[in-house]
This record gives sequence, structure tokens and C-alpha cells, in this order.
Amino acid sequence: MVHLKDASAFDYVRFVLSAVLLTFSFVCTGYAIVTQKTGFWKEVPGWAAMILFIVVLILLGVVEGLQLALVELKRQKPKTYKDSHPAAYKLGEIASRSDNIEKFLVGRQMIVVFLVFFAAKLTAITVPGQEFLFPVPDWVSTIFLETGLLASIVVVIVAQLTPQIVASIFPVQFLDILIMRPVYYSCVFLEYTDDKLVK
Repeated sequence: MVHLKDASAFDYVRFVLSAVLLTFSFVCTGYAIVTQKTGFWKEVPGWAAMILFIVVLILLGVVEGLQLALVELKRQKPKTYKDSHPAAYKLGEIASRSDNIEKFLVGRQMIVVFLVFFAAKLTAITVPGQEFLFPVPDWVSTIFLETGLLASIVVVIVAQLTPQIVASIFPVQFLDILIMRPVYYSCVFLEYTDDKLVK
């Protein structure tokens, strides 16, 4: 990761191009969802589908960041944050017991797969014969829209990479967020139910 103070002219060009690509991808994906030009069920209004997409992005960000935060927490001394961040300390203690981390990782992966497939259903843009935000040649529609490439840029940057980077830099603060413990227990519970189904 490049710090702004150490960035070269080439890095600034990359930053600008990345921001433009993300903005373009988000606008196209958001427009397609709201105007119901996706493969999502037409019975669901566009505004409700957009809310669902935002919720999926938030949940995906939480489970992605939670994994990194728990891993990074092992590198820190518990005494340094026990009193200042009690929720993070407690969650770290629970996760480090027995094989809880392994159970969490299995359940987390199940949630990630579900959320990514649901996001794909929400964002698979279909525009043949329809008007779009701008004129779309068939080959552009096939390669960039119908494959979900633009939507995947939004999902990867907003809901996966960004939370992972934030959680790796600020693991204690990330784990101290109120929603982390219920999400952790949900992951462990999913692994438990999967384990029972297999047996």
C-alpha cells in the first residue's frame, strides 16, 4: 500500500483512474438496480433492491473485516486494549478459545459465498434491446454488463478490500464495533449447523 506522502506521479494517476472506475461502476450498477435492468426478481421494486444491495455490501464488509481483525489481534498484547476496548478484548478471548477460529472461518466462508451469489443475482445487468444510461453496443453489454464485471468492481473494492485494509490497520477498533459479536456468533452457529447436517 502506498502512502500519499510517498506517492509518485504514477501513483496519483492510478488513484484517479481507480476512483473514476469505481464511480462509473457504482453509477452503472446503481442505475441498473433502481431501474430494474438486472436479473433480480421484478416483483421487488428497484428502490428495495438497492437497499438490499447496500445491506449486502455492509454485511460482506463486516465479515471480511472481522476475519482480518481477529488475525491481526493476535499480534497485539491484550493488556494494551483490555480496558480501553473491552468489547474487542472479550471477542478476541472468545475467538482464541479451543477451535473457535476454525469454526468462525468455516461459517464466515458460507456467509461470504451466500452474499456474493446474492449480490450477483442483484447486479447481473441485462440490457439487450433496452435503453440504458448511455448507448451500449452489444459487445460492451456482453463483456462488461451481463458478466457482472462492473458490479464486481464495486463489491470487491467497497465490501472486501476496504474493510480488510481498515481492519488490518485498526483491528481493535474494528472489533469494538457493536455488530461484530453477533456476526461472529452467526458464523460459528452456521458452522455448527453444517457440522450437524454432515453427521
